[in-house]
Amino acid sequence: MCKADGHRKEPCRRGRAYRLQAVESRNFDPHTVLSEVVQGNNRAPRAGIPLGRVAMLIVTMCVALSLPADPPGDPARAGVELAAAGTSSAAESVSVINVRDFGAKGDGQTDDGPALRKAIQAALAGPSRGKRIHLPAGKYRIDGNGVLSDIGAQATGPVAFTGDGWGAMELVLVTTGEPRWFYDNGTTPRLQFVTWRDIKFTGSGPSAHGFRIWSAGHEQGFRFTNCWFNNLIDAFELNGSGNDSEMYFFGCRFDSISGDVYRINNPQSVAHGFFGCDFIPLYGNLFKIGPQGGGDISVFGGSAVMRPSKGDDTTGVHYLVSIPDAAKVGPQNGNFSFFGFRAELHGGQSRLVNLPSTNGSARVSFHGCDLAATTGGTREAVIVNLSKTVLFDAATTVSPDFTFRVATPSTVRDVHQNQGEILFREAVIPDNLYDLAKLDGGAGHVRAEGCTALKSPSGARRAVDFDIGWNSTGLGQSFRMKAVLLLSTTQSFPFGGTHESTLLLPPNAVVRGVYAYKPGCGSGSTPYQLMIGSDDKTTVYLKGTAEESKELIASRDNLLINSGTAPKTRTIRLWSEGGSSPCAGGYAFVEYY
Repeated sequence: MCKADGHRKEPCRRGRAYRLQAVESRNFDPHTVLSEVVQGNNRAPRAGIPLGRVAMLIVTMCVALSLPADPPGDPARAGVELAAAGTSSAAESVSVINVRDFGAKGDGQTDDGPALRKAIQAALAGPSRGKRIHLPAGKYRIDGNGVLSDIGAQATGPVAFTGDGWGAMELVLVTTGEPRWFYDNGTTPRLQFVTWRDIKFTGSGPSAHGFRIWSAGHEQGFRFTNCWFNNLIDAFELNGSGNDSEMYFFGCRFDSISGDVYRINNPQSVAHGFFGCDFIPLYGNLFKIGPQGGGDISVFGGSAVMRPSKGDDTTGVHYLVSIPDAAKVGPQNGNFSFFGFRAELHGGQSRLVNLPSTNGSARVSFHGCDLAATTGGTREAVIVNLSKTVLFDAATTVSPDFTFRVATPSTVRDVHQNQGEILFREAVIPDNLYDLAKLDGGAGHVRAEGCTALKSPSGARRAVDFDIGWNSTGLGQSFRMKAVLLLSTTQSFPFGGTHESTLLLPPNAVVRGVYAYKPGCGSGSTPYQLMIGSDDKTTVYLKGTAEESKELIASRDNLLINSGTAPKTRTIRLWSEGGSSPCAGGYAFVEYY
């Protein structure tokens, strides 16, 4: 039956058909809709969402996530029953608890912690499902530690906390010295499958933190939508030995976090997602993993503006991902992925990835991201060690101020395993990236494949793709031969000592072959000789001879010449003897490993 209040008639809400209607009217639970879309429930099309509209629904859902929540009904009465999405057989109910009915003032002066605790306890004392705690607009001061978890009971069903719109409702945690957290459950199970929406968590004082969650399997399934975490030291710390997993953030903002945004030290803490979230400004690590491990974090969209750490301007290095000791990080929890993410790094302390340990294994990947160093000059942006991989692909743009290091010790160079690798695939990279990469012990691997180079400051032609460490005896990984133009069809072939062309190869590249084709030019019969060799012209790899008016085809392979490390020995030159007029339309290229 349809219910009505004094203002409007509520529509009948039946099954998943209502969920479709709710999405289109912006009145929906995005997590429920996403579950319906992903799971499908193997229902007939008439009872579900047509497959042809799935993409449109997902886009609509993502847009609606950023909109204010619908009014909670009449918040003046605790326990108002509102019709909610249910099944075709029976409707479930949501009981709304208003914190002001339990003494909360929201004036920024009164300690509203006790009132908030009473409201949570009242919600948990009712039916096991469908409790919503509403906090009307205002500033709710909290003077105690762990108010959101110090509730004296363990939740047996989902609970939702809702505010009155972006920034309109604020929880203010006041501190004077001793660290305090909004949520701190010690080692006692408290909440599970909790939704937080349109709430601002603000720290006041020198030692305010966000959520410290300990779990042996209970504390999991937290959802944050349109939430704001402001002026905190650490926003989240996840500890324990069991699942504190399935933590998801939608359209949230992390503002002025001086410590770590998300610190994990629990091997079973996995499946975390950030969708359209911003970290501005950020003074500490975005993700930091402790020795007990944890991870499997995915970031979709959003941005970070990293600033120099507050206080010490020389030692406060911080990263997007930092795993100082990866002893408990491995194949089941060691993935960290960024999709369409933008990072703006200010100051030399702001960096990308820190994987310096020989313990465990981890993988960090950037897909279609924009990674820029705005101020601070050159810095070591990425460090990896044994069994660690960092990948940049899908047009990810890499700043020329970044350097990269594989710190794997030389003692494991002959061991058949992943010795640490940094990979660039179809990324936008500096044209001298191979000069910015280093293998500490001659072990490890740095490779660029199919990449696009940023403009060369000197205008010199450089080989973009490279494979540093391809000849490591222990990696056991295949490598590819690469080819790069020495002279293109739009350029003139050299004549009379002009139009000579050079190519700078990566360090220790091995030249396999050189090839040239020059079309006939004019009608003269002047002898023409084309040479490809060392930059100083003392060594000739290839020599072709023909009359100037005739085409010239020359090639030589199986050279296997190591270019060394000095720029002079890495440079290949094309020059000529004879000729009297420009001639374009041909080409010359070099094959190398």
